[in-house]
Amino acid sequence: MILSVEVRLGEGPERGPVVAFVRIFGPDQPGQRSYYGVGAVERNDACGGGGDRSAGCVFGHDHRDGLWALLERACAKLKKADFVRYRCCPDRI
Repeated sequence: MILSVEVRLGEGPERGPVVAFVRIFGPDQPGQRSYYGVGAVERNDACGGGGDRSAGCVFGHDHRDGLWALLERACAKLKKADFVRYRCCPDRI
Protein backbone atom coordinates (compact mmCIF):
# COMPACT_ATOMS: atom_id res chain seq x y z
CA MET A 1 0.00 0.00 0.00
CA ILE A 2 1.18 3.51 -0.79
CA LEU A 3 -0.67 6.59 0.42
CA SER A 4 0.53 9.91 -1.05
CA VAL A 5 -0.59 13.39 0.03
CA GLU A 6 0.25 16.62 -1.78
CA VAL A 7 -0.20 19.99 -0.09
CA ARG A 8 -0.69 22.84 -2.57
CA LEU A 9 -1.08 26.56 -2.33
CA GLY A 10 -4.42 27.79 -3.62
CA GLU A 11 -7.51 25.86 -4.63
CA GLY A 12 -9.67 25.10 -7.63
CA PRO A 13 -8.42 24.58 -11.19
CA GLU A 14 -5.72 27.25 -10.73
CA ARG A 15 -4.07 25.43 -7.83
CA GLY A 16 -0.60 26.58 -6.95
CA PRO A 17 2.60 24.57 -6.66
CA VAL A 18 3.13 21.64 -4.30
CA VAL A 19 4.64 22.97 -1.05
CA ALA A 20 4.72 19.65 0.85
CA PHE A 21 4.52 15.98 0.01
CA VAL A 22 3.99 12.98 2.31
CA ARG A 23 4.21 9.32 1.32
CA ILE A 24 3.27 6.42 3.60
CA PHE A 25 4.20 2.95 2.44
CA GLY A 26 3.70 -0.48 3.94
CA PRO A 27 2.87 -4.13 3.29
CA ASP A 28 0.44 -5.11 0.52
CA GLN A 29 -1.09 -7.88 2.63
CA PRO A 30 -0.95 -6.63 6.19
CA GLY A 31 -1.26 -8.73 9.30
CA GLN A 32 -3.04 -7.47 12.37
CA ARG A 33 -0.12 -5.11 13.12
CA SER A 34 2.41 -3.93 10.56
CA TYR A 35 5.22 -1.43 10.23
CA TYR A 36 5.00 1.47 7.81
CA GLY A 37 7.54 3.93 6.51
CA VAL A 38 6.69 7.59 6.10
CA GLY A 39 8.65 10.30 4.34
CA ALA A 40 7.97 13.98 3.87
CA VAL A 41 9.44 16.92 1.94
CA GLU A 42 8.54 20.56 2.59
CA ARG A 43 9.49 23.39 0.29
CA ASN A 44 10.96 26.54 1.72
CA ASP A 45 7.59 28.25 1.03
CA ALA A 46 5.85 25.93 3.51
CA CYS A 47 8.33 25.89 6.40
CA GLY A 48 9.69 29.42 6.20
CA GLY A 49 13.27 30.43 5.34
CA GLY A 50 16.41 28.39 5.43
CA GLY A 51 15.87 26.00 2.54
CA ASP A 52 13.72 22.99 1.88
CA ARG A 53 13.66 20.12 4.36
CA SER A 54 12.86 16.42 4.54
CA ALA A 55 12.39 13.66 7.13
CA GLY A 56 11.41 10.03 7.36
CA CYS A 57 10.67 7.41 9.99
CA VAL A 58 9.11 3.99 10.62
CA PHE A 59 6.15 3.28 12.89
CA GLY A 60 3.85 0.43 13.86
CA HIS A 61 0.12 0.43 13.12
CA ASP A 62 -2.69 -1.87 14.25
CA HIS A 63 -5.01 -2.37 11.27
CA ARG A 64 -8.07 -2.51 13.48
CA ASP A 65 -7.56 1.25 13.98
CA GLY A 66 -8.27 1.97 10.29
CA LEU A 67 -6.80 4.11 7.53
CA TRP A 68 -7.46 7.52 9.11
CA ALA A 69 -5.62 6.45 12.26
CA LEU A 70 -2.71 5.39 10.02
CA LEU A 71 -2.58 8.87 8.48
CA GLU A 72 -2.91 10.53 11.89
CA ARG A 73 -0.11 8.38 13.36
CA ALA A 74 2.17 9.10 10.39
CA CYS A 75 1.62 12.86 10.77
CA ALA A 76 2.27 12.65 14.53
CA LYS A 77 5.58 10.84 13.88
CA LEU A 78 6.61 13.43 11.28
CA LYS A 79 5.73 16.23 13.68
CA LYS A 80 8.38 14.85 16.08
CA ALA A 81 10.91 13.87 13.37
CA ASP A 82 14.27 15.56 12.89
CA PHE A 83 13.93 17.30 9.56
CA VAL A 84 17.08 17.91 7.54
CA ARG A 85 17.38 21.23 5.74
CA TYR A 86 19.10 21.61 2.42
CA ARG A 87 19.75 24.80 0.53
CA CYS A 88 20.07 23.67 -3.06
CA CYS A 89 17.30 21.78 -4.74
CA PRO A 90 17.38 21.96 -8.54
CA ASP A 91 14.48 19.51 -8.84
CA ARG A 92 11.71 20.95 -6.71
CA ILE A 93 8.95 18.66 -5.47
